[in-house]
Amino acid sequence: MQPSLKYIMVRTFIRGCSWTWGYKKFIKREDFEKSDDLRDDSFTIRCDILILRKIRAEETTEILPAAESFVSVPPSDMNQQFGDLLETEKGADVVFEVGGQTFAAHRCVLAARSPVFRAELYGLMKEGDTAGVVRVEEMEAQVFKVLLRFLYTDSLPEMKEEDVMCQHLLVAADRYNLERLKLICEEKLCKYISVGTVSNILALADQHRCDGLKKACFNFLGSPANLSAVVAVSPAMSPAACRGNPSRSASASAVVVDTATGYHLLKIEGYSLTKGIPTSLSLKSSQFTVGGYRWRIDYFSNGDCADSADYISLFLSLDERANKDVKVRASWRFQIGYTGHVDKPPSLSTAKACTTFGVGPDGSWSWGYDRFIRREDFEKSDNLRDDSFTIRCDIAVVRRFRAEETTEILPVEAFVSVPPSDMNQQFGDLLETEKGADVVFEVGGETLKRYTTNIRHTILSLRGLIYM
Repeated sequence: MQPSLKYIMVRTFIRGCSWTWGYKKFIKREDFEKSDDLRDDSFTIRCDILILRKIRAEETTEILPAAESFVSVPPSDMNQQFGDLLETEKGADVVFEVGGQTFAAHRCVLAARSPVFRAELYGLMKEGDTAGVVRVEEMEAQVFKVLLRFLYTDSLPEMKEEDVMCQHLLVAADRYNLERLKLICEEKLCKYISVGTVSNILALADQHRCDGLKKACFNFLGSPANLSAVVAVSPAMSPAACRGNPSRSASASAVVVDTATGYHLLKIEGYSLTKGIPTSLSLKSSQFTVGGYRWRIDYFSNGDCADSADYISLFLSLDERANKDVKVRASWRFQIGYTGHVDKPPSLSTAKACTTFGVGPDGSWSWGYDRFIRREDFEKSDNLRDDSFTIRCDIAVVRRFRAEETTEILPVEAFVSVPPSDMNQQFGDLLETEKGADVVFEVGGETLKRYTTNIRHTILSLRGLIYM
């Protein structure tokens, strides 16, 4: 979701001022690691930029909110009233036959909402037989039913198989020149773009001149992985035909960590016998290799120093001292448990923070826990069985950090913008044109006869003026 930039401080990027701005203490690392923003050892950084072109003053007229204290005006319910009119069929004067089913409707409503219906019902293209039945070809009955619902309420109901229905509705919206419905369908279809659907959706968008939907398809195909998968599924989709360039400038990148992972199991049999080993002396595992480097586990049954004599200490050592120039970045985690209990790898997202093994100011040949677990607590736990247990050490060796471009499906609003409802404006225009008016009112006697107004009887009864 795009954040509001209105409270962000404006900075000047220029020679002599600064080429870079930011936050030295954006978030404390400890707080971040405890938050929900870090999942599966990964997170995303989003940077929104707003460039100021000019600052100008303009006059505004604001109504002070004093009236709100006394009068509460409810929101318009005109769409609900028109929806009820469709359901009751009160005053319906035209019937459509679609796919063997019939639907009653009101000419004036359809004419107000669609220029195509206006021409078909009132103009030179007037359709229908003497009984007022209009036959609609090449459309399913269920699609026409939803189309009528939109014409009366300017909204869509919940639909099963929404992606399929929206494709049919988009074709219908284009047929009857319903631009807002067409954009709503485009917006919904953007969410269904995938390897299996992008070919059909792109063809549909191209056929019906849906620029936003086409850009969303091209954005999806901008990913080499997506493009390769689509070409494999649909050989007719050549890479050249799939290239596009969305008008909005948006991009994404990811910092990727290339790692080599592995683990080693060290089984301690005869735990009680190891308790006789003096403090600071360890039992070492056999040498094992992870990420091309040799490692060992150090197990201190009585701690690695006097301060940890009541604890079991565990350390991971890089066994590459012969190579004095070696420097390895790795994260690691220890588990202990009875044999068979530590067979599953843990999530390294909760492992020891990435540390440096080997040479360097921040390096050490050995890292670990001098107080991994208190010996008394360990002996009372279920981790010790038959005087034996197993130590598991999982290691992820960092080979390199690299940045790579990624193509993410941008928010739908980046491609399709649905305008607000203009149904009230359309019915206002219907009143002005008097198209299809079927009742005349005379107000104020002869003096005001010239102001006599043609108004549709159906709409007046709908809106609360009951005339018989």
